[in-house]
Amino acid sequence: MSSIELILTQAEFATQQCPKPSDSTLERAIDGSLTGIVTYIKLANGEYQTYSRFEDDVWVFPASQGTKATIASHLKLNFATISDTQMKRMAKWVVWGKMKEDLAVGSLQKVLTNLNTYFQWVLSSDTTVTHGLTAFTSNAYVKYVNTLTSKRKGEIKPLAEGTKAHRFLALENLYRYCKAFDFVKEHPWSESSASEQAGMVGEAYKETIGKPKTPIIPDGVLIPLCQFTKSYLDRADEILASEGRKNHYYCEIAVSFGYC
Repeated sequence: MSSIELILTQAEFATQQCPKPSDSTLERAIDGSLTGIVTYIKLANGEYQTYSRFEDDVWVFPASQGTKATIASHLKLNFATISDTQMKRMAKWVVWGKMKEDLAVGSLQKVLTNLNTYFQWVLSSDTTVTHGLTAFTSNAYVKYVNTLTSKRKGEIKPLAEGTKAHRFLALENLYRYCKAFDFVKEHPWSESSASEQAGMVGEAYKETIGKPKTPIIPDGVLIPLCQFTKSYLDRADEILASEGRKNHYYCEIAVSFGYC
């Protein structure tokens, strides 16, 4: 497509824009016939510069939808990494639905990444592919994600609860947007949620976040420390007025804390 063909009049744009999500649009998404412009900008002269169409494997967003710090690669959604045709259609449909809800491009990136991660796991097992999205396969995915680790602050640790919640939210998005696709059989966890599956709700989580991360200073240490500090605050004017005695006081304080 040439750069000239990317510039459309308002009338041309209206006939080529991808329709908003609806039952009829969903049917076209399922059979692969849905097409139309999904990313674009309106120019000052009233014409439209188009960037991507629904049928494209890579959706490119205008720089105006990012921030000053957003690099070009972060303004693209790459569906080509999803090899299965039905899964690619589902991913596009979920993202298109999120776009019409005004989700930012950075958030759309995360949605697609987590969908892709889930689909890769599904495709690693013929049994899972056959069953599709069910409570049983969803439970298996939760167990798999709980075995994953990442390096944080130089240590290998299990994935953070927030990371796991986003992984699991991909399944809820599939159920929400793609129930009409053959792959989606039932809600991943009808009486639970992605957050709960990730361990972010419940009494155990409340107890965890309620614990202070820094040990509390015992009163036997804190009270004398406060008294010592107050003695210097009470003498602040005297200390500041005597330029020649500053270093002496600083050293005295440092000695008291074991730094000299």
